[in-house]
Amino acid sequence: MESPGQSTALPLLILCLEFATILALAYLAGLALTHLVRRILHAALPALRATARWLAESWSRSAVLRRWPGVRRWVGARLAPGSVAGLPLTIVLVSGASAALLLGELAEAVIEAEEVVRFDAAVDAAVHPYRSDAAVAVFAAITALGGTEGTLVVTGVASLLLWRFRRRRLIAPLWVSVVGAQLTTWFGKQIVGRPRPEFVTGFVESSLSFPSGHSTAALATFGFIAYVLARASTGWRRRFEVLFWFGFLIALIGFSRVFLGVHYASDVAAGFLVGSIWLLAGIAWLEWREEQARVEAAG
Repeated sequence: MESPGQSTALPLLILCLEFATILALAYLAGLALTHLVRRILHAALPALRATARWLAESWSRSAVLRRWPGVRRWVGARLAPGSVAGLPLTIVLVSGASAALLLGELAEAVIEAEEVVRFDAAVDAAVHPYRSDAAVAVFAAITALGGTEGTLVVTGVASLLLWRFRRRRLIAPLWVSVVGAQLTTWFGKQIVGRPRPEFVTGFVESSLSFPSGHSTAALATFGFIAYVLARASTGWRRRFEVLFWFGFLIALIGFSRVFLGVHYASDVAAGFLVGSIWLLAGIAWLEWREEQARVEAAG
């Protein structure tokens, strides 16, 4: 077993080979699953749209809702598939609420349950043999992408490119996702108050541990950029490539926090949940602004 800080590159080589194997398997599985889901949705989409319309009409004809026409109109609008403020927004809100509930359960488990502590310890023990100097240097470079400076640089460059290519409506939703995720992370750290793990790789962090700010920033920032690029891409294969490789980068940043010994695995999971909530908020605002622009362009 290699000890932390050992200079040999063998643990890094083994880790790279394992990563390459996992990445290849994940790529092939993701490609096959995407193709399968695409075929299923293509066949089922008319039925899903018809079901959504039927639900909206059923709610509208409900004897209870006839007594409150305002509520009837509101419920019908939330189930309407033709507008961003309808069924898409409802799906986003349900997904965000589910992520928030999971985050709350995870925070409670971190504070009270020993199972999470044992899981974190098991992950740390599995990573420990690979912590050579060479591997630590590589993951130090990767983790910088999710730090405050890296996030500001990436978000700033993305904003300039959006401005340059006349997609200025997307800049505000991007910053809302990033800033909202960071603020939520800061408050979460203060509320939970979880101390950092024992530093074993030479990295030292002064803030609290739960949730991981790097993981939060990575998902909110790179997730939004990936969505914008996938949205502008033509063809399902290109969209898959964009989402897969950005997803791999996000996962790698999250893993780097555990590898460097500055976060527990549950901290990273919580960071991803926080990031997903604000990513959904940014996407919802983006789609709403795009729909408003289409309405205005149509007169």
